[in-house]
Amino acid sequence: MPIFFLASRALPVNFVHQHVGPWYPRAIAAFALCLGLAGVPAWAQPGVVDTPFGPYGTGWGETIVRFATSIVALDGIVLPNDENLIGGVCTVTTAPPTVGKHFCIQKMVANGGIVGVPGSGGSIYFKDSGTTMNLVSDSAGGAMVRQPDGKILLTAPCKATPSATTTAFCVTRFNTDLSIDSTFGGGFSDNVARSSTYGLGSSYPNAIALQPDGKIVVAGQCPQGATTTVMCAVRFSATGVLETTFGDLRQFNPVTASGFDQAKSVLVATDGKIVLGGNCKSGSYQYPCAGRLNTDGSIDTAFNTGSMAPRVLPGIGGGDDYINDMKAQANGELLFGGHCTNGAGPQRVPCAIRMLPSGNQLVAGADFAGATVPIGNYRLREPDAGGALRIDKLLIPPDGRFFTMLRNDASAKMSLIRRYNEDGSIDGNWTQTPITWQYNSGRAVAIGQQTSGKLLVMGDSEGRAFALRLDNRPSAGRVCSMDIDGDGKVSPTTDGLMLARASAGLTGSAVTSGALGAGSQRSTWAAIRDYLVMQCGMTTIAP
Repeated sequence: MPIFFLASRALPVNFVHQHVGPWYPRAIAAFALCLGLAGVPAWAQPGVVDTPFGPYGTGWGETIVRFATSIVALDGIVLPNDENLIGGVCTVTTAPPTVGKHFCIQKMVANGGIVGVPGSGGSIYFKDSGTTMNLVSDSAGGAMVRQPDGKILLTAPCKATPSATTTAFCVTRFNTDLSIDSTFGGGFSDNVARSSTYGLGSSYPNAIALQPDGKIVVAGQCPQGATTTVMCAVRFSATGVLETTFGDLRQFNPVTASGFDQAKSVLVATDGKIVLGGNCKSGSYQYPCAGRLNTDGSIDTAFNTGSMAPRVLPGIGGGDDYINDMKAQANGELLFGGHCTNGAGPQRVPCAIRMLPSGNQLVAGADFAGATVPIGNYRLREPDAGGALRIDKLLIPPDGRFFTMLRNDASAKMSLIRRYNEDGSIDGNWTQTPITWQYNSGRAVAIGQQTSGKLLVMGDSEGRAFALRLDNRPSAGRVCSMDIDGDGKVSPTTDGLMLARASAGLTGSAVTSGALGAGSQRSTWAAIRDYLVMQCGMTTIAP
């Protein structure tokens, strides 16, 4: 509740000294104590390990190994109720479930709890349909996304047929309770949707995105001939049927013959076009690049002045630039993050670049002018710090700053989360806590944010899935979504109805009655009212 200090008039100084002075310090202490008892949170330094997370008071949540099972994590997400999912490929050596490799998801409750620990909960959920699961691979690629209805899509490479020697793009879907969705899979008996295979090698899915109509776009890298790898994408229907009119595995031309091009991210733009981001070989080096598909899957040649190849962006380092993630900012600009060769030598350093949705160069003033080593032209390149750090993932909160999840390639156990200001300067208010993964090796694969503002770093170590929580406070910026009740989706019969009622001047239960979705995080009129006023600016709403 907001606290206001009011004074009708100033008090004479001598009155304060004579009458207030003797008890003034004690009054201030008592008032501060009252503030604490009133529920004012004591925020820890942003970026430090949040030790209450997890069952052991260490800030770590982890799975318990079952069925002699190990997991290779591919991606992770935070759910609207603050639980987290880590998806990947599990290897089972002791039945049940069936021995072999499976699509699997590990679930943790909001506080990092795991199965078998009192007061907590969590589990591993398997995609188990028989021995055909040996077709899935944990060799490379993979991504996960949550549908508006709460179902989870997980993609990984797998064989298109038992006799195949190469992998294709494969997707399976889990229901909200993380059981397998038997309606998905395009007719395959194991409920796994598959693309075709091309060329003389394997195709690897690195990213997945949803269209508003429920169709599923998967992007990655595909072979083209014996020595060339290209950016490619595939689209499935909402039930997992391969859309052959999209072009099956729609392949861009290589930027350079016998080159290596790969899409590491994909997003569906507001106009319905599909943007792939990654890196491409141009001449002797790798560069940031992007390609765009029209809504029918054809290559948008206008994006790259008539070319069927991806658009190559300016180099950031002095040699190879590899892009590992791409995210859209609220202003429509695209942010690419990865690792580059330091211009002064062969050292690997974190780097980033911005691009307008059109692919054009950003206007003056949009540079990363606050970067530690400003190099202009909307590029960010960190100085050499041992030649090991790389940006693996980006997270963009609503306040315009952005988080980077860094991997230290000099150590199999080290990760780092760094926060940048919009101008590319490192946010000094964020503590860059080195993350040492459990056991002998570990790696982070995803970063997400809970409703409290706290960050979850998700990954695996020695065959177990792990999550670490870092302290942070909620963003002070406005975050107005049409998901008014916070259940993770926008519905005309819940969110739309409450908005219409509140706009008409109704209050209390007259707004919320019969209009709250299942799993609502804002389920009272007070929570709905505060959200509409503070986050969405509807200041005329009556209490």
